[in-house]
Amino acid sequence: MERRRNWLQGVVVACVAAATASGCAATIPQTRYGIDEVQFEGVDKVDESELRDAIVTQERPSFLFWRWPWTDWPVYDDATFQRDLLRITRWYRARGYYDAKVVNYRVVPRAARESDQVPDQGAKCERDGPGEGCRLEVRIRVDEGEPVLVRHITFDGDDRVPAVLRERLREVVLFGEGDRFDEDVYDRSKTAIQHALADGSYARAQVNGEVTIDPATRRADIGFKISTGPSCKFGKVTVTGNQDLDAKPILGASYLVEGDPFSASALAEAQRAIFAFGVFSSVEVEAQFPPDDDGGNVIPVVIKVTPGRLFRAGLGAGFQIGTFAYQGLQQDVVQWDVHAILPFVEFRDFLGGLRKLRIEERPRLIFPAIFPAVTTPRFGNEVRLDFKQPAFIEPRTTLALGSRWDYGPDPNVTDTTKLFFRHDFDSQIGPEREFFDGKLFVALRLHSNIYVPDKDPDAPSDYHTLALEQVVNVDLRDNPATPTEGAFFGLRFTEGGFFLPSSWNFLSVAPEIRGYAPLPAGVVLAARFGIGMSWILDADSSLSAVDQKLGPRTYRFRGGGASSNRGYLPNRVGGSINGGLREWEASVELRFRPWELFGFVFFADAGDVDDGDAGADDGGRTPRFRFNYLHLSMGGGLRFFTPLGTFRIDLGFQVPGAQVLGGSSPREESAPLGISAWSFPGALNITIGEAF
Repeated sequence: MERRRNWLQGVVVACVAAATASGCAATIPQTRYGIDEVQFEGVDKVDESELRDAIVTQERPSFLFWRWPWTDWPVYDDATFQRDLLRITRWYRARGYYDAKVVNYRVVPRAARESDQVPDQGAKCERDGPGEGCRLEVRIRVDEGEPVLVRHITFDGDDRVPAVLRERLREVVLFGEGDRFDEDVYDRSKTAIQHALADGSYARAQVNGEVTIDPATRRADIGFKISTGPSCKFGKVTVTGNQDLDAKPILGASYLVEGDPFSASALAEAQRAIFAFGVFSSVEVEAQFPPDDDGGNVIPVVIKVTPGRLFRAGLGAGFQIGTFAYQGLQQDVVQWDVHAILPFVEFRDFLGGLRKLRIEERPRLIFPAIFPAVTTPRFGNEVRLDFKQPAFIEPRTTLALGSRWDYGPDPNVTDTTKLFFRHDFDSQIGPEREFFDGKLFVALRLHSNIYVPDKDPDAPSDYHTLALEQVVNVDLRDNPATPTEGAFFGLRFTEGGFFLPSSWNFLSVAPEIRGYAPLPAGVVLAARFGIGMSWILDADSSLSAVDQKLGPRTYRFRGGGASSNRGYLPNRVGGSINGGLREWEASVELRFRPWELFGFVFFADAGDVDDGDAGADDGGRTPRFRFNYLHLSMGGGLRFFTPLGTFRIDLGFQVPGAQVLGGSSPREESAPLGISAWSFPGALNITIGEAF
């Protein structure tokens, strides 16, 4: 353990030394004081990071106790600092602390109070280096006092709205009696009340407020005064800017009907639904309010669209590393590739009706190794066809078709000496729909998979499956690509065979939950837990014994890799390299993003995959969840946020003694990673996209 710590410390020191030697380390201007640290004392009842953001005087950027050597030095300005002291008092008042005050402050060295310029001669401070200015510390002590609490909340003018809406107005207020008064929360509550009124057809409603504060008792009485105006309804809905594109699917997807009650949320949801066609570069759904003196309650709506490129064709190139995803199914693999796109064509109004069609061919050079290792490349090829028919059955339901032919080495083979090539034909078709402004996604698909390996002694049997799939996702995250708060719930059901032609009759279900919580200093806590279960009820007798028991390769559960347990290479967690029928996974991650384009994480992953000893001579046993098989790994990683997605490097270590509780794991030493002459049980994963 000491050897590892010394190695990591050496890497950090070397990196810092290299940055300094190359001139990347920033310096303090010769005649100025560089702010090294800003300290607060007495800040207990509020978020100190928010208080720091409210002032102009800022310390040099850092993480924990480390100052980034390449960042510019903020310079001290006494006039700005004096205004910051007033800002602190005002900031506290805005949060209900009307008695708060700055009771003391210090600037070290004190000479900076006499002049914020460092004299050329006789400077009363130690310069940071030859030809540089001096470091400076600021210390501010605050007496927060006691907060003002909300005593009464009243509404005036809401008696003219229905009782259900009147109750809704009280629900959207973001504080209650007895809570601390906060000006920002108060302003957001007024906005929420006005939005709720607009959702309830009162498009012309105005909301004003009055706050009365009793300094002696530290109590606040809040009154909201509402002028509802008339109950409004939608007028004529028109589309502009669509050029030769059919306006009918645009109007249908908007769900806006002349004569229906006005709703601000309906306008926002219409805009999102129309933009989801993927045809328009911009979409604006605007209510055309008549003049105030008109007094009318009929609100016309104009949908302004700007079409993007409707036809594209050409050549391209790219690469895939670590994690492959197609039609909602994701797998981690021990291979990466460089591919060309020869050619691709895309229609965004195929045969009219805003239908989308894309066809592409991808000849590939496949490297059966973990990126960036280079081995003897294998040739492969992939052809993809994707089609979307909007307004299927009803205006916001899309019929989605995806089809793929993939020829190359099987990506799930872990022993590169036993690689075999196969044809993998995969197709899915079915309706899909989003609800509640994209928070709920539902899909019903018919999934076909035909697997035909080349003649090879290491190859499994060929097979075919036809299955029904139901997918339900509830996405409450603030940002699906890089979430900082919220939750995600996913569920996939699959029923294969039975009345459909298939080499197996099987059932599969895979639920998952993810959660994200913001912490101080911009840190995000992310966690997930998922399980997977498959039942093979019948199998074609022509299949091998292992394949009969484990089912289609597409639906087998596999552990390890960039989106799974990062201390293991793909398909290495559990008792079988062939995949399994029971799986559980859990991950916890601390995400740090000190800069817009760069961040890093610390993580812990655990989980297990069980195949029921499918390859045993006695036929094996019933698969089960083995929660004592932790396969715990811990580590860290780097994140680079690019326009193409999050480029991710993760290094995970298998934790000794925490692989199988009460026993030993035969997989514990299965994935050594060599660094010079030093190796250890773990894995290096490089891919694009967050782990979850």
